[in-house]
Amino acid sequence: TLFFSSQNYSTLYFVLTHFHTHFLTSCVINYCLNILLKILYRFFFFQIEVLLHKLLTFRSFSEAFFLYLFFLVS
Repeated sequence: TLFFSSQNYSTLYFVLTHFHTHFLTSCVINYCLNILLKILYRFFFFQIEVLLHKLLTFRSFSEAFFLYLFFLVS
C-alpha cells in the first residue's frame, strides 16, 4: 500500500498541474504554429501560382506577338 503525506499530495498535484498546463500551452503553441504555417504556405503558394500564371500569360502573349510579326513579315 502506498502512503502519501500531505506534502507528497501537494508535490503530486504540482507535478500533475504543471504537466497539464505545460501540455496545454504546448498544444496551443503547436496549434498556432500550424495555422501560421498553413497561412504562410497558402500565401506563398498563391504568390507562386500568380507569378507562374503571369509568366505563362506573358509567354503566350509574346508568342502570339512574335507569330503576328512573323505573319506580317512573310
